[in-house]
Amino acid sequence: MIDRMENRKLTDDDNVKEIINYVDETLYNYAVMIDGEWGCGKTYFIKERLCEKLKNNENEHYNSDQDYQQRKIIYISLYGVKSIEEVTKQLFMEVLVAKAGKGQGIIKKGTEATEKFVPIKNCILIFDDLERCDCPTNEILGYINSFVEHENMKVIIVANQKEIGKGISFENQELKYLVAAH
Repeated sequence: MIDRMENRKLTDDDNVKEIINYVDETLYNYAVMIDGEWGCGKTYFIKERLCEKLKNNENEHYNSDQDYQQRKIIYISLYGVKSIEEVTKQLFMEVLVAKAGKGQGIIKKGTEATEKFVPIKNCILIFDDLERCDCPTNEILGYINSFVEHENMKVIIVANQKEIGKGISFENQELKYLVAAH
């Protein structure tokens, strides 16, 4: 990343610090994007540096305030995803794995015959490979935006911004031209 104010490249530590500041911010709702060319190490940075630092930050908050609701870090790759339903299923599975991995019950017991799953609301979402998603860009961004605006969740998008929207499918192109012509 580049610090636009000082026109200098940020180090990994600077990036981690800025993202932790974003995650801890409670006044505004917005998502952040980590942008970079393919192969520059964005995914490596997320998996090897940022996720661990975010977990440590959540643990520190909890250790200083036992009433603090720790957030789970959920990483989702959008590579090759063709629909919002696929993203939802992948997200659901990651939440289940995160809940089970901590040794907590996956299901909240209720008085009803049907049991409700633990809500996803208390998570930090990381969506990687946005430019490699096969969904229409406005559809996937609208889906991601719903977590930010409606659920007040923290969302980190990882992408090569120059490539977003270039992988749009040309499936049924003739039909689309026919409909547009009428």
